Amino acid sequence: MDLLQKDKNGILVVDPDPWSIDENPLYPLEYRDRGETKSTFMTSINAKVILTDWMNWDTRYSFEHFSKLYNTLTPKGYMYGGGANEGGSIYMSNYEAN
Repeated sequence: MDLLQKDKNGILVVDPDPWSIDENPLYPLEYRDRGETKSTFMTSINAKVILTDWMNWDTRYSFEHFSKLYNTLTPKGYMYGGGANEGGSIYMSNYEAN
């Protein structure tokens, strides 16, 4: 099986082996645009107050924010296994954790 096999238009073949149900793993890598953006913010604060020579007040606070944004662009005419043609799509997903 030749994963780099191209059709008459110079496009990678989706199903290079007609006897297999697996798609060419190089096809989506070549024709789909995928992106990922990560963002993390962390901060902390400590405070100590001496009330008397035998009593202290200590406090600590910390904060962390994590965000991840995924996006996938599938171009018009993208072929799926079995020769199914897709009209194209844009997919975005945002994941945030506090």
